[in-house]
Amino acid sequence: MKPKNYRRKATRQSGLSKTNNLLAPPDPLAEQLVHQILTVLPSLRLVAVVDVADGRCRAGWSGLDDVAPQTAAQHSAALVRQQQLAVSQLEEEAVEEISFILSTQLHLVRMLPGGQQFVYLVGDKESISLGLVREQLRGQLQPLVVSN
Repeated sequence: MKPKNYRRKATRQSGLSKTNNLLAPPDPLAEQLVHQILTVLPSLRLVAVVDVADGRCRAGWSGLDDVAPQTAAQHSAALVRQQQLAVSQLEEEAVEEISFILSTQLHLVRMLPGGQQFVYLVGDKESISLGLVREQLRGQLQPLVVSN
């Protein structure tokens, strides 16, 4: 019998394949929305369109060195699902928006029409206004509401 250290270890998934599991099939409408948001709010640090159910990133962009949109999507989707579960006990209520402020960053989650996807935004707290972001985002999402 071989010593333990000679036993064959199970192969590990590489980081690349894990990341690919977080990516959804390309979505031109989501990519267009990300582009439109970045056009009106160029100071954002991260933008992602995310599926609520599985946390996959439909489209995204990150100006943060240490955070990929796919990783942020997974964490924000878990937050949204948790809030939806908490709100489900209230009659005729649904999560529309979640915002939280960290010491240096502003985070905003805005549900898209239909409630199956959301937009996740991150900006520097000192250089962006929550009211401005909400107003600009409302303008970008209005055509989606009309077309659905």
